[in-house]
Amino acid sequence: MLPFLLWMSVDAQAIEPYDHSVSVTLSPIHLLYPIIEATGEFRVGKKAGVAAIAGFGSIDRYSVVEIGGQGRYYPVGDFDHGLQLGGEVLAVVVSGSGASGTGLSIGPFVGYKIAARFGLTFDIQLGVQGYAVGASSGSTSASDSALGPLLNINLGWSF
Repeated sequence: MLPFLLWMSVDAQAIEPYDHSVSVTLSPIHLLYPIIEATGEFRVGKKAGVAAIAGFGSIDRYSVVEIGGQGRYYPVGDFDHGLQLGGEVLAVVVSGSGASGTGLSIGPFVGYKIAARFGLTFDIQLGVQGYAVGASSGSTSASDSALGPLLNINLGWSF
C-alpha cells in the first residue's frame, strides 16, 4: 500500500494541473455491515469543495439510511491533492422489528485527499463529533448525547 501511495504522491506533484471537478467515493468500512455509503464532493474553486453523503443498507433486521454533507477547505494543496480542514453533518435513521432510532452527528475534521491524474482517489479524515441519538421500541424510549471520534476512509474516482 505504501508504494502505491508514494506513487500517487509523486504523480500528484506533476506540473500539469489535474482540474478534476467531482470526486465520487465509497466507504469500504461501511461495506462490512453491509451498508453502502457514498460521498460526492464538488469543487468550489481551487481550494474548496462541498460534499453530499448518502448511505443505505441493513444491520441484522434493521434498515439504515444516512444523509449528510461536508464543507472542505484545502489550506495546503488543492482539490486533487491536499490537506483538508472541514466539518461534517450526518443524520442516520434506523428502523425495523418494531423499533426505530435516529441520530445526528456534527464535527470538525482534518484529512488528506489524493486523486491520481487518471482519477483513482483516496480520501481519509479524522476528527471529533458531537452526536445525539434517540431510540424507541413500543412504549420504551431512550436518548443520549456525547462526543466521539470521526473517521472516514473513502476510495473512489475523480472526474
